[in-house]
Amino acid sequence: MNSSDIAGVVTSSKGPEAGVWVIAETKDLGTGYRKIVVTDDQGRYLLPDLPKANYTCGYAATDWWIRRRSDRPGKPWI
Repeated sequence: MNSSDIAGVVTSSKGPEAGVWVIAETKDLGTGYRKIVVTDDQGRYLLPDLPKANYTCGYAATDWWIRRRSDRPGKPWI
């Protein structure tokens, strides 16, 4: 992970969650910007090479949100 990435692990009471969408979005860049990745089999994700901005990040599986929060690249979310 470097200073332009956001990374972490999605877990639930059952343990790591594979196949969950992780979404980072911002309006700080003059236009809407969104990047979406999917967790691996250990629940890990990496949103690489994000422009410097403040982001709202959330987890989604099918049609439900697990968690949402504000974030910045370079700060792990575990």
